[in-house]
Amino acid sequence: MRAEPDVAARVRRLGAARLAACMALAFTPGVEAPPSDAGGAVLAELSARLDSPFLAERGAALKELSRRGRPDRATFSAWLEGADLRARRSAAALLADDAMDGTGAALSGALLVEPDARVAELLLRALALQPGELAALSAKADSSGDELLVERVARLRRAVVLDALSARMRDGRVPGFYDGQWAAIWPLDPRLPEELLAIAFDDGLHLVLRELAVMALHETRRPTLEQELAGLIHAEESELADLLEQWVEQDPTQADLERHRRFELSRYVRFALAKAGMTRPILRMIGEMEAYLAEPRQKHAIDFRGDRESGWPRYAIAEYLRALLFEVGYYYQQFDDYASAERCYRELLGRFAESRACQNAHYNLACISAIQGQREQALDHLRKAIQRGFDDSRWLLEDGDFTSLRADPEFRRLVDLSAQGVADDSGIGWNRMLRKFLPAGCESFFDLSQAKQAEVWQNARSDLSQAERRRMVEEAPSDQRDFVARLVDLR
Repeated sequence: MRAEPDVAARVRRLGAARLAACMALAFTPGVEAPPSDAGGAVLAELSARLDSPFLAERGAALKELSRRGRPDRATFSAWLEGADLRARRSAAALLADDAMDGTGAALSGALLVEPDARVAELLLRALALQPGELAALSAKADSSGDELLVERVARLRRAVVLDALSARMRDGRVPGFYDGQWAAIWPLDPRLPEELLAIAFDDGLHLVLRELAVMALHETRRPTLEQELAGLIHAEESELADLLEQWVEQDPTQADLERHRRFELSRYVRFALAKAGMTRPILRMIGEMEAYLAEPRQKHAIDFRGDRESGWPRYAIAEYLRALLFEVGYYYQQFDDYASAERCYRELLGRFAESRACQNAHYNLACISAIQGQREQALDHLRKAIQRGFDDSRWLLEDGDFTSLRADPEFRRLVDLSAQGVADDSGIGWNRMLRKFLPAGCESFFDLSQAKQAEVWQNARSDLSQAERRRMVEEAPSDQRDFVARLVDLR
């Protein structure tokens, strides 16, 4: 669901709002404006109130000016270029809260010569809403030799980048990667990559903004990127230990949270570098995870067949290991090694169909299938992910992996279904009930021939409820579903 225009605009202005937090003038957008030729008269009428030493009075006067005499582009330009400080401040404040197309050049020109610090702050905020002039303004500032102006433009550049990063947040979190995600920001200024690097290393910024900066940097494919981001990558053994700690901690301290944030940022650096073709850091982490899962005690622990109620904490450890098996596949997926990613996801689905990690495995298999043009498989796995609890319909419409399915009526139906929240865990334990009847060495019922499936079913049929039978059919591969449905008497 899309945000209302005024809300979306406020979200987009987040970066600029950080820059101008000290700006005190208020304005409420959305009010109808009368013809612009009234602007000059209203400005003169409100002169005393606009110059008031009281914040509330200045804010109220600015709102009144916008309501009664909002100027057109020509008048804005005249005010910005004029000697009247009150007019310059009012024009900059109005444009800072409600951008007008075509005023970028006037704002840039005004900033180059503006002596008043408060007006300059408003001009920076207004320009952050119209960043098309940024590269030209940066060049003019550099050639001016004015250190104050260079510093002002650098702050504008930071605001523009923070604004672009903030707009990518999803409910305060980092979204997934997809190709061309950051294409719109690169033409703004050639120095944006340096700004993103500075943000990535800025401990004073929110972790999500730093992770988004790292995500954006992968599109630059700078040959020096691995060296530039190396300081954010932690030792693989420590990062794996932190994953386990996050899984089991019930009441983390502030120190724990800070440590987890550092390791999460390290994880996103590995992802970004892998997507830029620099796979050494992510392959080291994959090797660490695979070696851990291959340890005899972990191979035994992951196979625990109890449930949450009867087997805690062994159940929690088994679920952590299954989630880690998913993570291995997810790490492979970051640099398009789809064969290895599928191997992990299918092992998870075949051996541990009741695991909570299967929702993500189905979703990612849907992504891989869609990328490879396999429509039926993509829709099938997406349907299963939704049944397992996936309900982020907004991300479904944005995820670039599903570009090939955007206009597909069945995909649109599944988007609507995900918005309804139709998670269903009835019969989810069918796989656990059936495993004891499988031949030695067989990990999945669906790996068997039809003759062997029929043989296993004859032995197991009395142990599975109707809900478990139905779930077994729903989770069968699409090319086996009709046969399995007949076998378990659902057709």
